[in-house]
Amino acid sequence: MRTIKFSLLAIALGFSCQNLYSQIKLVEGGVNFMNFIHNNSASVNLETLQRELSGSEILMRDQTGFQQRFSSPSYNFGGVFWAGFKVSENKRGPIIRLGVILGDGYYSAGSLYKKESFPFDTLTSSSTGNVAYLDSLHHTSRDISFNSQQIGLNISAIFYWDKNARWSVYSGLGLGAVLNFNSYFLVSEDTHSSLQLRSSYGDGERYNRNFEPIESERLSASTGGVAFVYLPLGLDFRIGTNPDNFWGKSHLFYEINPSVSIHNNSGLGTRYNAGFLFQSGYRLEF
Repeated sequence: MRTIKFSLLAIALGFSCQNLYSQIKLVEGGVNFMNFIHNNSASVNLETLQRELSGSEILMRDQTGFQQRFSSPSYNFGGVFWAGFKVSENKRGPIIRLGVILGDGYYSAGSLYKKESFPFDTLTSSSTGNVAYLDSLHHTSRDISFNSQQIGLNISAIFYWDKNARWSVYSGLGLGAVLNFNSYFLVSEDTHSSLQLRSSYGDGERYNRNFEPIESERLSASTGGVAFVYLPLGLDFRIGTNPDNFWGKSHLFYEINPSVSIHNNSGLGTRYNAGFLFQSGYRLEF
């Protein structure tokens, strides 16, 4: 009896899948450039960086007087190749886009900064007798970034306001995930000096800036990845006026997508960031 029930269930699922497959229709395809900018929730603390990057000679130097700064925004950018499917005959139903992401990722893991001031000279005016002080300023910054190539998948459900119009707006919901490979850390130290004039009238402009060559190290890193959810907000333009010819089926589009992302990179822990995913590209209706 149990065997019969399982057989009937399998047949029913088979018919359902076949019916669903018959309703799926390829309706469009496209390619676009994506630029994912997200603010870092926090810098990685110095102890973690020194532990994970024990091979870095720069990070093992004396850190006395250095302050940890907020990390700069992080970026993911690359190309997306996708196909759009209609899963129902309802004209207002969504178009499901399935795509492959190929790109690069940059994550600012931390930044250390120190400024030192030393008396350099005293200047006395020969006409007024006013005194000004010349200080020597020394600036040192140490920056750590995680860099990688990325491959992943993207899926979104798109609802067009008026798909047949020359100009159309659309929205929906999307999510994606990418895997890092060929990953590495870049550790750099930038040092420069300048002179600053101080007087009773206020501090003068810095000048005679002297830069030393930037020192950098490249250290290998293990893999990690990024997962993200976004809200597509797009503008679509039909190139041609006749929807029955090639140019009438060709579109240009631009999206500004609020997003939330989860990052996991090579022993640096999991971080949650918010930002914007910008996309622009070309799509062709079939």
